[in-house]
Amino acid sequence: MSVLSDWIIEKGSSDSIAIVGNAPKILEREDGALIDAHSTVIRINDGRSVGFEKHCGAKTDIRFVGIPIKERYRKFFTDLREPSLLVTRRANKIVLDELGHDGDSVYIDDYSKIINSALPTLSKFVSIAEIPAKPPRTGIVITSLLAPLFGKSKITLFGFETDLRVTGLEHYYNDGRVFQKVVDNWQSHCPMEFEFGLLHDLQARNYIDIR
Repeated sequence: MSVLSDWIIEKGSSDSIAIVGNAPKILEREDGALIDAHSTVIRINDGRSVGFEKHCGAKTDIRFVGIPIKERYRKFFTDLREPSLLVTRRANKIVLDELGHDGDSVYIDDYSKIINSALPTLSKFVSIAEIPAKPPRTGIVITSLLAPLFGKSKITLFGFETDLRVTGLEHYYNDGRVFQKVVDNWQSHCPMEFEFGLLHDLQARNYIDIR
């Protein structure tokens, strides 16, 4: 099992799981009520719902923060008030303590092990000819941590990038970051095209659904 699947099973909320990504495409649909109807809603990094409820829902059960909490994220986490479990790398605890975070938290001691095992874990469910040397982004990592629930829970991805683009904003909540810069500076993760193909393969085998 994994830190996510264990918690979800313990809470008895494994029937349906929504992973809410931060891609602008989520604004193309009004899936808020559908997202909130899931037994468990997982949000990624600084993904926000206030002001976007009709598209993104309002419910958050787990917030998985894979990024280092740098200066540009401090205000979001200072203002964050939600009854969720925060799951993140141990290194972020110092910052969160400084910001006064006192909610339920799980700190992962060896986060590199988690991200580096994501693709080998998913390769047990879909064919991967060659696992890239660099790890995937946070959304894929979360999906891999839910692998013990494949075929048992209905897992739906909302707001995930699944096709290559080079224009537009990086996030639906417009923090001023443009996607082209992400593409230009893509150095620490496996190729986007690989991630997209992996998600489509998982969907084709009915392990996940993509909205």
